[in-house]
Amino acid sequence: MQINHQRIQRSLFDKKWMQFAVLAAAFFIFTHPIHAVEGEIEASHDVIVVGGAMSGITAAFHLQDYDVKVLERSYQIGGRALTQSFHTFAYESAANGRVRNPICEMIDGMGLEILKIISPDQVYVHNNQWFYGRDGLALMLIEQNSVQDFNRFASTVQSLFNQYSDLPDFDFNSSLAALDNITAGQWFADNQFPPAFLDQYNVISRGRFGSNLDEISALSLIAEIGGDFVDFKPIQTADSLTNSATTGQYKTNKYVFADNDQTIKTITEYFGDRVHVFSNVLEVTREGNRFLVVYEDKEKQRHVEAARAVILAVPAFIANSMASSILSQEQVDLLQQVPYRSYVTVQLYSETPIINQAFRFIAPAGLLFTDVYDDLWGYRATDPSFTAEMVTATVIVSPQSHNDESFFDIGEDEMYNRLFSEMDPFFAGVQEKALGYVSYNLSNIDPIMNLGAYHRLARLHETMRDGLILSGDYTIFPDFEGMVNSGYVAAQRAKEFLQQDSSVLYSDRYR
Repeated sequence: MQINHQRIQRSLFDKKWMQFAVLAAAFFIFTHPIHAVEGEIEASHDVIVVGGAMSGITAAFHLQDYDVKVLERSYQIGGRALTQSFHTFAYESAANGRVRNPICEMIDGMGLEILKIISPDQVYVHNNQWFYGRDGLALMLIEQNSVQDFNRFASTVQSLFNQYSDLPDFDFNSSLAALDNITAGQWFADNQFPPAFLDQYNVISRGRFGSNLDEISALSLIAEIGGDFVDFKPIQTADSLTNSATTGQYKTNKYVFADNDQTIKTITEYFGDRVHVFSNVLEVTREGNRFLVVYEDKEKQRHVEAARAVILAVPAFIANSMASSILSQEQVDLLQQVPYRSYVTVQLYSETPIINQAFRFIAPAGLLFTDVYDDLWGYRATDPSFTAEMVTATVIVSPQSHNDESFFDIGEDEMYNRLFSEMDPFFAGVQEKALGYVSYNLSNIDPIMNLGAYHRLARLHETMRDGLILSGDYTIFPDFEGMVNSGYVAAQRAKEFLQQDSSVLYSDRYR
């Protein structure tokens, strides 16, 4: 495989262009109202799912007993969850009758191949010393502070996380509700945790939310990091952590899909003609007790199809645009308050691995980048004989604040020079190893759980009673599980709505 040594640069999305495109699309729909009567209704379904990313696919999977159709604008399903290789998820076997999550049900139901992320799954560095996994993070923070400081921090997080429930089960009256109204930074200050804790978790916040700890709610931070402390027991001495923290030998429960292209192909074949790609939905309206979905195909031909229920498995601002005429004013207002992060990913191509220490490197505080992922770790760690003509690493470059507009004004040369300069102390000779690199400017990608997000989104869930169902990670949490779980919740809502009058289900035609 030959890669030109000249820099490969490609911008997937430009921030200003994306903002203009969204506004232009909304203006077009507003000034060119689409009337369903202009087109003949070509088909009727129980449910139409708008959006074929993981949320929409999950919803369709759990609605298989109904006549369901998925409309995806892109040329393939799966969304970015199946086009970027660093999304991980937990997988539980069916042993001992344990209740498993929707991800596991889909993996088994569709026969999807997964790879276990062998330890070490993550690594940190401080004073030129490498620390592996959860124990490594604990040891690193202890060395900068004390065992007592870490035990107090971990016990506090554990206690709060034990009370936590994902949306839509948020309890407005719970003791945790107050954490949604203070920032994570304020929570650190109120609890007087040492600065080293604040610095490290600020990097984690930037990597996950594209925002610093003063821009996200304390509750969202507990949701993000709480799982690391479920089994926490007070540490007696730092020596008890040394083995796993410095060798990287420990158990993990993280997986990735074995081959994204094959995963997309398997899912596509599983659904067959229930999924339509190149289907750009323009508007969703209501006519009597049914919804009308207007969309264009690849040839720009307009189609109108009807459904008893519609699941909008798309970002909040897109749902607001395409269904504004039938959303309540309260729903419109709530959707408008969902902010989205923007960041840059850089893929580095090399003949030998750039990151060889772990699946994920989490950077120290104060750098331009927050994370480096080994895209082929799942293969290389499970099969020592695995080889590839070219290996890739993905670098996450995130602003210090999601409000930092100047972040995208950094020139390409300056960004690459800073990036390689900052990476070199950890990955010696990275610029020389990288035979090629591709940068992607990603705008409006992940929702941000800012102040009051749980209160607003819990209320948004309460408004979904009439067959128009909102789905997507913004309705649960901005991670892979959030994408999938939101689709599952949407499917259950659709079933409940359809069962109110099952005498007119179109799926009866297939029974």
